[in-house]
Amino acid sequence: MDLHQWLDAEEGRAKWLAESLGVSKSAVSNWRLQGVPMLHMERIEALTAGAVRPDSMLRHALECKKALEGQRRSATDRATQEQQAA
Repeated sequence: MDLHQWLDAEEGRAKWLAESLGVSKSAVSNWRLQGVPMLHMERIEALTAGAVRPDSMLRHALECKKALEGQRRSATDRATQEQQAA
């Protein structure tokens, strides 16, 4: 199970997880787009009784990084095209 499925399975889990980790609820929400910081992964596994494993969080973090790099590349390509057209 990935973290998002676990969070969505029961109301209040994001708040509980944030409090348990000493982070803000918005930080937990941002992990959907940015991935979970590695320093929290083992603790999340323990807090979720193994339902959310570090390997699924790492996969998600890599997907987030690839998506962000793709967005940056697209923005750079557009800026280059605009400069060449001017």
